Amino acid sequence: MKNIIRQLKPTKLKLILFVIFMAIVVGGYIQTYAFTDGEEYGLPKPPLYDILSLLPLWPLWMLLTIPLSLVDQLLSLIGLGILSNVYLLFLGNIIYFYLLSALIESLVKTQRTTSELNKRDANS
Repeated sequence: MKNIIRQLKPTKLKLILFVIFMAIVVGGYIQTYAFTDGEEYGLPKPPLYDILSLLPLWPLWMLLTIPLSLVDQLLSLIGLGILSNVYLLFLGNIIYFYLLSALIESLVKTQRTTSELNKRDANS
């Protein structure tokens, strides 16, 4: 249990990854304007829409959230789907991408430790 709590504590790398992921989420959400009839109904373009339309943030966001979508599908079977509500969608994204950042950091640390041990063994 202590190991899990230690893995979830914020670190510099974890926060940097999380900020990058959340920028993708926000940019992807802004790009969903392209799928609406916003101009037809007088809805203004979201801020930065024209600039962000040059980047493939929406497809990247969708690819990154495939595991979250699969979990949501399972939860939907018992009436607990989270992705149909915009507030739960963002809460789910925040939790998911923080956990993904923690996983990536853990993998990086494990790789570094393994490579250091291999170097030490080679020098022995």
